[in-house]
Amino acid sequence: MRVILFTERNSPFGAAVMARLSEHHGVHELLIVTRDPARLCDYYLHDATSVSIPETAHRLGRSVLETDDINSPETAARLDAYKPDVIVLANYQLKVSSAITRIAKRISINFHPSPLPRYAGLAPFFWMARNGETDAGVSCCLVEDRIDAGALLHSVKISLTGRETSGEIREKLFLASFDQVTTVFDMLARGNITPKPQDLQARRYYGKPRDVDLLIDWHQSTEDVMRIIRAGAPLPGAITLLPNGKQVRIREAHALEAVPSPEPGTVSYHHGVPIIQTGNGAVRIISYSSYCPPTVEHLSLTPLRFNPSVPLPRPMVLTLLTPGAAI
Repeated sequence: MRVILFTERNSPFGAAVMARLSEHHGVHELLIVTRDPARLCDYYLHDATSVSIPETAHRLGRSVLETDDINSPETAARLDAYKPDVIVLANYQLKVSSAITRIAKRISINFHPSPLPRYAGLAPFFWMARNGETDAGVSCCLVEDRIDAGALLHSVKISLTGRETSGEIREKLFLASFDQVTTVFDMLARGNITPKPQDLQARRYYGKPRDVDLLIDWHQSTEDVMRIIRAGAPLPGAITLLPNGKQVRIREAHALEAVPSPEPGTVSYHHGVPIIQTGNGAVRIISYSSYCPPTVEHLSLTPLRFNPSVPLPRPMVLTLLTPGAAI
């Protein structure tokens, strides 16, 4: 099979899918289509290690087309000249037109790390953490005009505890998707693909996470607060404010039982560690930072308040830590 793979320029998902396709016995030629050098997927900007799709392709001896003008007649002509049997989308955030997907002589498919029709759209691992999801999965579907709505070729169910961070969910789903790539291409090699239409009545579509989706309301329950914090890892963290208006990103915390306090959002200390009251308990802050994107939207929320009966430890813990530092 001659295959074209579309993926984001810095995507570890795309890099691993590329490796699986490169080693599959049924794939004889593989072309990689990725974004322009200035276009990086922000899912991965805070990862400990970075990935370069062009560099990975070079190591594997694969050709690369770098363009954001994906649906132009010129790009379509270049891809048509490649004469692909299969087109694969794997973590590619530009919408690919039907004029491009029809170039594939056999099929155009999308590997999506969610249990479609649920969690269609962007950053499913973030939204699963945000929702405390326990029933997850990964899917391979046909590429159609409506995003992530094509008939299903293959699905895998994955159980979660409901207490994973978005990063932990991403790792579990990605590993399952990589095995799914091999399974689906085994099916294609045997010619026994039978697409099954999705139940679009059960469809849940999510967009790109915004700062407001990471905003902590301390009047919420401890579990609701913890879900926001877990969803913000490995992103910069869940958002709250100091009395001086500075934004703080909470990166890790532990849930506590109810702690006597005047009201939610009050900060006290135990051996110098911040304890923040929630609507029905408290959280102990493990790490936080003062990271704030230059384009952060204005947020309106009540700032933290500090318990005047408990003296601040010395040195003052209000001196914000560097990103990821532990208290």
